[in-house]
Parts: sequence; structure tokens; C-alpha cells
Amino acid sequence: MSVLLCGKRSPASFFEDEYHTPVPASKRIRCSAALQFSPPPASVTSPPSTVVSPVDRLRALFPDMDEELLAKALEVSGNLSHCGGDGASENQSVACNLPSSGSEWVELIVIEMSNASNMDDARARASRVLEGLEKSIVARASAEAAQSYHKEHAIMKEQVEKLLQENDIWKRGFKTLHGQKEEFDRCSIELQQLKEMMSQRDEQLRKLQIENYELKLRLMREQQSSQMPGRFHPDIFG
Repeated sequence: MSVLLCGKRSPASFFEDEYHTPVPASKRIRCSAALQFSPPPASVTSPPSTVVSPVDRLRALFPDMDEELLAKALEVSGNLSHCGGDGASENQSVACNLPSSGSEWVELIVIEMSNASNMDDARARASRVLEGLEKSIVARASAEAAQSYHKEHAIMKEQVEKLLQENDIWKRGFKTLHGQKEEFDRCSIELQQLKEMMSQRDEQLRKLQIENYELKLRLMREQQSSQMPGRFHPDIFG
């Protein structure tokens, strides 16, 4: 959308006297390839005019319209003029009380075009309305982007919390497995010690069995020698 950038104007600039032609300044015009506007002449003299309140002028132009609605339109137009000032106000465009619906923008354009005194004034008013519309679109897009960012941030935060919970579960599982491994290692060491002890006991048992066998053989020899004739105990016939 082509947008015209004009200079700073007072809040009442939308409702200047119909006999007064605004003094144009050097304007920067930014437009698309399909639409071009030329800057207005350097200066225009204005005839003397009578002071008429903006509400009275609107009532004269729209006699069938409610006075409260006219006052609201006047307030909206004044806020739009405030919002179209300089670059610093662009950062605060969200705070400006701009029209929020298409019907309000149409109403504002009709009022501005009705208050235009000549073609240059109509161009200036249209440029301010379009500039305000651009600011409204940018503010709305920024608000939607911020809302989308906060939503994505909330989703990411929830995912991070879930990952942290899963990480805690994995940590507890690892600690459990580590404890079981330590218990297994300790049992393996004890089993190895028991095997060594059993091996030693088996060796001792084998030695005892050999000694027992030797003792049995010796006892058998002694018993056989004591039963042979002519053999007496040396203590009896000593």
C-alpha cells in the first residue's frame, strides 16, 4: 500500500477553517509505482476567515448525524494528528487511539475529505489518514507478532520443563542402575573370595584324607603284626 509521509501538524489540523488553505512545507512522498503525487506549491495566501468550532462545522456538514458521534469523530481525528508527528511517536503508535474497524476508517476519510478546502488540502488529509492507517496496521501486526512470540515462548518453556522432568527421571534411573552395579560388583568380589576359601578347604580336606589313609594303613599293619605267633609285647617280657 502506498503511503504518503507528511510533516508534523497540530491536533486541530484535520478541522481547519474551510476558508483557510494550509501552508504546505517540503514533503517526502513515498508511493508505489502505480501512484505518484507531486508536492504542493511553496506558499499560498489565505483570506481572512471567521472562527467556527469544529463541532459546529461538522454539524453543518452532517445535520442528520448525532452530535455525540460528531464529537467522537473529532476526538479520533485529533488523536490521528497526534500520532502522525515525528519518528519518536511511531514507537508509541500503539498508544494512539486510532480507529479499530473499517467502518470507523471510512467515516474518518469521509469527514476529512468533506473538510478539505482544495485538492492540496485533500491530499494532505488523505496522506495523514493513510499514514495513521499504516501505523495502525503496523501496531496490530506487532501486537500479533508479540502474541505469537509469547505463545511460542510458552510452548518452548513447557517443552523445556518436560525435558527437565525426563532428565530427572533418567538421572534417578542412572543412580539406581549405578547402585545395582556396585552391589553386583560387591557380590562378585564376595563370591570370588568364597571360591578361594572353598578351594583352600578342598585342599585341606584332600590333605586330611591322605593323612587319614596313611593312619589307617599304619593301624592295619600294627594290628596284623600283633596277631602273629611268637610275637609278644616287649613290655611284658622285658
